[in-house]
Parts: sequence; structure tokens; C-alpha cells
Amino acid sequence: MTERQLSGHIRPAESPESPVKDLSCEKGNFTRHPPMYDEGSVPWGDTGYVSLRIDGTAFEYGDTAQITLTNTSDSTLTLGLKYMYQIELLTEDGWQDVRGQTGDDEFQYVDMGTEAAPGEVFEWSLRLTEDGVVPGEKDFTVCPELVSGRYRFVYWTATPVAVAFDLQK
Repeated sequence: MTERQLSGHIRPAESPESPVKDLSCEKGNFTRHPPMYDEGSVPWGDTGYVSLRIDGTAFEYGDTAQITLTNTSDSTLTLGLKYMYQIELLTEDGWQDVRGQTGDDEFQYVDMGTEAAPGEVFEWSLRLTEDGVVPGEKDFTVCPELVSGRYRFVYWTATPVAVAFDLQK
């Protein structure tokens, strides 16, 4: 399967406007979701065996973004579960997940795999609101509220891969 056969986008062509200065949360006992991958090694769109695409590069608050992960290899792959992703905002301190949790619990994920034949593996329909970017399987909260800026979606199991988009609020 070649890249030309995949529909969608990887990231906006233009550089982002200035990053958000600060991503601080006023909620007591809030812990921001940590990166679940090596921060210096996230390729845009393609890893050589999976590809990630988004249906647009600019969205308004409340829009729904369609994101698709495709197995572009000729083999069945073992990947993680669908909810193993991060929604990050570009800040002056780098990419930071907009989600986190309150309380003393650690961030935990089930160490299970999904067998993925060649072709489409997962599709996410993310409504770009505070509730829409939180998977139903996780007890996360968004703090502070979403703001205008450059965001990226990182599917982080096996080799992480990302797509980016701009959000206007």
C-alpha cells in the first residue's frame, strides 16, 4: 500500500502561529497526562508500517475530526488498544497533553494488543470539545479549557505516530 492511496492530511503546511504561553490548571490535585513515548522520536504521519491521517488541518471548536490509523504493511501487526493516544497542544514548553486527572491515582493502561491486518485499523471521531477529546474508557479531564492553537494527536503504542491540526475557539 502506498502513501498516495491514503486520503487525509498529516499536518498543516504552514508553521503554527506562536505557541500557547502557559498550560496551567487551577483544579486542585490535577496531574497532566505525561508523554507515553520518547518525545524526540514521533514521526509525522508514517512509520513505515502504519500511517495516521486526519480529514482536515483547520477546525473550529465543536467540529469533529476524523482520524484514521492504517496498517500499510503487507503483514498482520500487533498494536495497542484504540484509546492509547494523546491530544497535545503546542506550548512554549513543547507539546503538552491537554488532558489529565485529579486524585492520587497513577496513569494506567492495560498491556494488551490488537491484531491488525493490512488496511484500516482504527478510526477516531473526536469532537473538539473538552468532553469530546476524552476517551470513554478513561477518567480524564481537560484542564484548562481548550484554546486556539496547534494540536497534535499521537497514537503512541509500538512506534508512536502523529498528525496535527489547528483549532480556532
